[in-house]
Order: sequence, then structure tokens, then C-alpha cells
Amino acid sequence: MIARGKVVLDPELLRLEGTTGEGWLSRRELLYSEVSGVRVGRGPGERLNGRPTLVLERASAPPLHLDVLGAGVLFELADLLAALTLQRRERYERIALVLPLEQHLIEQARALVASGPPFDPAEKGLDRHEVFFTDKEAVFLFEGPDASTVVQQLAQDPGAWRAAVKWRRLLTGAPRLARSAYSWARTTTTHEH
Repeated sequence: MIARGKVVLDPELLRLEGTTGEGWLSRRELLYSEVSGVRVGRGPGERLNGRPTLVLERASAPPLHLDVLGAGVLFELADLLAALTLQRRERYERIALVLPLEQHLIEQARALVASGPPFDPAEKGLDRHEVFFTDKEAVFLFEGPDASTVVQQLAQDPGAWRAAVKWRRLLTGAPRLARSAYSWARTTTTHEH
């Protein structure tokens, strides 16, 4: 879809707001952490209106091409977005802690989780903390800036250790860490007429 409008740089995301050739209002939001690369597109298939475009590469979707008026603005915006996306990708993480459980003790594990975590996720700087259960595992998801650092800090926290003691008798093996290898997120797009 081609739309004409403006680019708004918010602290954590890029907003594209404009109208299509048919007069529809269009809005798209893209987290900086979703951008895998920023470059100037000069190839024939990358130009818009005969001009080079700002290309935002995404791991889970086709690239976005932005036609920026003025070569100086194009390169300045490319540099700024490259810095913002690199900064967010380096610090934003999803880490899972997988606990193998005795199958007959899953309900006891669910009861431990029902009382909540032995720490305040917001205070630790997490954006999301979830717990999932399979028929033989508990999977703790830690998501946010420097999530791996948060998990390391929790491993040394006395309050977390006291809570971990309750889990010890439920385990069938050592906990394992898993890091995100693929992520997809829907970008927000609204159309109005």
C-alpha cells in the first residue's frame, strides 16, 4: 500500500500516518526492536517517484520503503533510525526459563504460580512476565530491556531463592534457559474513510 503522510518518532516506536491515493487514512506503528536494518534504497525496484527511499528491513515482514523529500533529510533520518533500532535491538530481549516437572505435581506448580512472582516485574524493568504449562514443564517468560540481566539478578536474589526452594521438590531435572529465535508481531494499521 502506498500512502502519503508523515513519520513520527516516538520513544519506542515509529509511527507512519497519512492517506492513501484513494483517500483512506492510514496509520502504522513499528517498534524499533522489530526493525532489523535501515538503509538507503537506490535500486530500480526500491525507488519511489524516481527518488531513493529509506528502506526499513523487518525480519518477519516485507521491508517498508519511505520516500523522504530531500537528500539531507533522507540520510539524517536513516542515521537516526539506524541508531534507534540498534539501541532497542541490543537491549530488548525475550528469555524463557524452562522447568521440567514431575507430571503428577503440575497442579502444585500451578498453585505456586497463582500466588504471583516473588518480585515486582515492573520494578525489575520487565515489560512482560508470563508462565505457561505443558503436561510436564513450566515455562517462565521474561520480556523487556535487558531481560537476561534481570534473570541473572533474580538468580542471586534471596527472595527468589526462598521461592525456588518450594519448586525444588517438583523438578525432574535442571532448569534450562531459552532465548527468542523468531518473533512476529502485528503492526497496528487503521483505515478510515
